[in-house]
Amino acid sequence: MALDLPTLVITEALILIQLAALVYVAGVRMRDIFRGPTFWALGLFCFAASQLLFIWLDSPEHGPHQLLNHLPAALGCCAVLIGFDDFADRGRNWRGIGALAGLALCDFLLQSFWWSSYALRVTTFGSVQILFVLLLLPRLYQPVSGQRRLGFKLMRMLAWGWGAINLARIICVLFSPEQYSAINQVVQLSYFVMALFFGVWLALCCWLLMHERLSAGLIHATTRDALTGSHNRRGFSALLSQESHRLVRQWSSTAVLRVAIDDYPSLLRRYGGQAGDRALMAFAEAVQEELRDVDGLARLGAEQFAVLLLNADEAGAKVVAERLRRRIQDLVVYTPAGPIWFTASFGIAVLPELENELELVLKQAEQALQAARAAGSNRICLLPLPNLQTA
Repeated sequence: MALDLPTLVITEALILIQLAALVYVAGVRMRDIFRGPTFWALGLFCFAASQLLFIWLDSPEHGPHQLLNHLPAALGCCAVLIGFDDFADRGRNWRGIGALAGLALCDFLLQSFWWSSYALRVTTFGSVQILFVLLLLPRLYQPVSGQRRLGFKLMRMLAWGWGAINLARIICVLFSPEQYSAINQVVQLSYFVMALFFGVWLALCCWLLMHERLSAGLIHATTRDALTGSHNRRGFSALLSQESHRLVRQWSSTAVLRVAIDDYPSLLRRYGGQAGDRALMAFAEAVQEELRDVDGLARLGAEQFAVLLLNADEAGAKVVAERLRRRIQDLVVYTPAGPIWFTASFGIAVLPELENELELVLKQAEQALQAARAAGSNRICLLPLPNLQTA
């Protein structure tokens, strides 16, 4: 049996309704983690409604009512845009959304009460879709914190493809404005086949974006310290392992600092646990501000931290440690129990030439920290390292 256009469009609409329901349920369950999926689901429902209206009203006796399917399609586009604004935790771009809705409304009023033709209908609907793509693409190119990039890459490819398809359809109808010409019949069928892929892949990309956000959140929760936001021991071990493998391919001088707040138990006894937590958060924030983006900070104990310095030799590590020591020495933390001053001690270890075992360097830095604390507070110590192969 031949597959005609109405059967294809109805099938597409039913698939979109099911996918929209799944996205909606997922969005409701995850609304405490992120926003956006419920508007994506609304957009998919609107696209399905537009296609069903198209099949129902696609006959000359319905007159201007044939254009009613344009309105839910435009509403769906607006909902998708709002969903991406919410998902990225950015303010909604009401100006662009209003322009898109206004263009769709003007299209409906123009063709319903003044003049309508097949060529104009295709041109105006395609123009609305191209404007939708132009508004969507900037949202897809803006970085989203804590989000992996594969979902956004697929969405960008989908958006570019959808814009190109609508542009090609407009060009074809301008060269051949008769609705039932051979070329328009082929283009129309091809367009709805592509529209099927657009709707389905839009829903799948929404699912991928949600999955990536959840995965990133789980990874962050298991590899980050909840109080300071720095790496925890597990996360730092993974970072050291990653850098050790990189050093095998491309060696560069690397240093590890072990840092501890001096006399932290006394600070807790005097000011209390809440003040101690504030001191740790202020300490981590101050250290992070002094580091580069490529460096890593980890909390390995109650008051003990570690710093991974990439492309840093012994002299560079000493400079960084001294800068951090002075920054912590001058730091004042205001708490309900009063202002807090404290110092920190540092142990430094530098990776020997052509070695790559950073876990052993971390242990050497721990020994250097113990030596610094044994010598007093607010000190920096660097112990000479043996060859790691014979250590």
